[in-house]
Amino acid sequence: MSWEAAEEKYSVLVGAKEGFNKSKQGRDVIQLVVNSAPHLGLGKGESQYKIYQPETGLQDTQLSLAKIKEEFNQIDHAKALAKAQQIWEKEFSSSATNVFPCAIL
Repeated sequence: MSWEAAEEKYSVLVGAKEGFNKSKQGRDVIQLVVNSAPHLGLGKGESQYKIYQPETGLQDTQLSLAKIKEEFNQIDHAKALAKAQQIWEKEFSSSATNVFPCAIL
């Protein structure tokens, strides 16, 4: 998923828990978290979030906020675009030259 596509998705986010997240493990691993159904108003911790990554775009599985927080820290919204763009584009470029294993159904 290109940076331009990620930036477009980011520009329409409304929830405080949505946005770019960086791995807690210190590696340059980033993802874009988008609430699957913000209009449902589910209780705290019940919402499921779509995950977008530079290498593969939208992931097949959705995650709870608790699961996301186990492995990722949210990038501060005020600094998000500048910080996220650098990491996102690096991962996206790398994915163009690296082969990622795919599951065969």
